[in-house]
Amino acid sequence: MIFFLCLATLARLSLARRNVLFLVADDFRPNLGLYDEANAPLFNSPHMITPHLDRLAERSLVFDKAFCQTSLCGPSRASFLTGRRPDTTRVHGNGDRFREVGGNFTTLPQFFKENGYTTLSSGKIFHGYHNNSKHNDFPWSWDEKPFQAADIDVKNMSYHLWPEDSPLKDIVNTGYALEQLRQVAPEALLHEKNFFLALGIHKPHQPWDFPASFYDLYSKESIELPYNKYAPSDMPDLAWTDFANPRKAYWDWNNTNLGIPDLGQINVTFPDWKIKQIRRAYYASVSYMDSQMGRILTELEDLDLASNTVVAFLGDHGFQLGEHGEYSKWNNFEISNRVPLLIAVPGSSGKHSDGLVELVDVFPTIVEAAGFPTLSTCSQYSRDEALCSEGKSLLPALDEGTNYQGKGAVFYQRGYGMWSWDVTKRMMAYSIRTDDGWRYTEYIYMKEPAAARKVEDNSAPIDQEPDWERPADHPELYNLNNDPWETENLYKHEELSQ
Repeated sequence: MIFFLCLATLARLSLARRNVLFLVADDFRPNLGLYDEANAPLFNSPHMITPHLDRLAERSLVFDKAFCQTSLCGPSRASFLTGRRPDTTRVHGNGDRFREVGGNFTTLPQFFKENGYTTLSSGKIFHGYHNNSKHNDFPWSWDEKPFQAADIDVKNMSYHLWPEDSPLKDIVNTGYALEQLRQVAPEALLHEKNFFLALGIHKPHQPWDFPASFYDLYSKESIELPYNKYAPSDMPDLAWTDFANPRKAYWDWNNTNLGIPDLGQINVTFPDWKIKQIRRAYYASVSYMDSQMGRILTELEDLDLASNTVVAFLGDHGFQLGEHGEYSKWNNFEISNRVPLLIAVPGSSGKHSDGLVELVDVFPTIVEAAGFPTLSTCSQYSRDEALCSEGKSLLPALDEGTNYQGKGAVFYQRGYGMWSWDVTKRMMAYSIRTDDGWRYTEYIYMKEPAAARKVEDNSAPIDQEPDWERPADHPELYNLNNDPWETENLYKHEELSQ
């Protein structure tokens, strides 16, 4: 009798579990129509035409102040997919693999796979290279080998307009995800087997290629220059990133055809007409990305799966479009680390929260939203713990909404020279961004790694740890309440040293 009661309990728990649709955009600052008000103090843009994600927001927890843990694709994705911070994953570059340099951590999709879900992936979720199994964490995280369409033949990293029916990579990846969704729908509808389906859209990452109609959504007259085109006063040179890809895209490396040989140096930027062209191409890429997200969200509803599916949408990190003279991410400016984050839980209505949250919170939030118990919090040194979280569930925001307090502070970081065998060049920039509007960044030298070797090309040395006794000179301090554009580094102001 007890045996049958246990079986009945397990059956009820299974029925209570929800599916998960996990959606990720690449190089995406929160340039969505639904974020117009939240973005206004930070950066300017025309009203973004993103009807599908705006509609998702109507039934989502929308976090207006969400931050990644590092503003580079590979390290950020390793962080939010494991629920660990970069110092735990030890993933500081796109060539690092957390299972090789950090630990054998349970990932978000792996958690669901190990709990009986069908787990499938299309497009860019981990920082994988096409269908390379190891780089896409197969077979650990997925039931089937993740699908990624090959790159279309784009001649450079500039922007390109294509006919509407062109087989662009994101269109192909979304089409594959639609087929996967249709395959898992019957069992999910019968509550026989849940699914975790991930779709990663490459846009608005370069190259900015999209069907021509999306470029026409934004007139030339609607495109404005950045609020602030220049680096902060008294900024350490380390804080600024050379925007190599856009320079390579639009001109040769020396920029001789524009007569700007030092483009890519601090406070040397593109001419105004080119800045506007770049921004327009990015906005068009955002609307194109939204259209692909709309395809999968519409299919979810058409298959009657929306009422039992948690939907999460996020960007892996932000991006600067001329702010501070930057056209890149990998730095510690607010715009590079601020991201969109929407989590739709069935039965809930749309709510905005301006409390500080982090992408490291996504893993425990989705687990709990799907009907599983709360994940345990990692110990201080957790590389031997397969399953735990360094974030916390955001589900309390369902009840508290605009009153949700969020965190007192969030943390993000960026590595410098992490692949150099000259230990004096390796450094980490650690930032703390507080809920009362301050951002402080300190540069710390790294210890010489105990295992001085590379796992593979473009991988950092193993066992890198910060040497907290060796801070570098010239930290940064910004008052984001009075200076949201980060124009003045205040660290030398004696009145703030108390």
